[in-house]
Amino acid sequence: MILSLSNFLSMPFTLLKIFDTFRPSLELYNDFAEDDISRIFPHLKETWGIEQIRMGIGSFISLDHVYNMNFSEYGGLYTIALNNKQVSDCIIKPGGKYLCGYQKGTWDKLPVIYKKMLDYTEKHSLRLTGYAYEAGLNDFVISDPNDYITKIMIQIEENA
Repeated sequence: MILSLSNFLSMPFTLLKIFDTFRPSLELYNDFAEDDISRIFPHLKETWGIEQIRMGIGSFISLDHVYNMNFSEYGGLYTIALNNKQVSDCIIKPGGKYLCGYQKGTWDKLPVIYKKMLDYTEKHSLRLTGYAYEAGLNDFVISDPNDYITKIMIQIEENA
């Protein structure tokens, strides 16, 4: 069955899923005290190149901030790696099992899905590690911010 965009956007959202990931991402640590994207974009373009940026940009936040529900300070930005080229100030996101959550709506609704993800890990005795990675799934196809869909991925510590 093919799901149309309008049907997809009308679905009630908050979905959790565990999956294996093998696709590496480059992470760029930076100071994001200012919300001025016009200052960040030229640096990303110089560091990653426009082809890399076209793959999409997400953000990541430390698990300490997630556990404390402090979403005011993120660790940096990431993008899907087009090649294995190492860039200074960048690291590769590890492969493995990730708990994924999907939230529809504006960014101020993200604490709802984070809480559900933390409750899920506690209920199923899972231990999380690394960072929480956020990515917009439909940035370029919506006009209403309430239709925005964010995917959150947090690595599950294996053998915990």
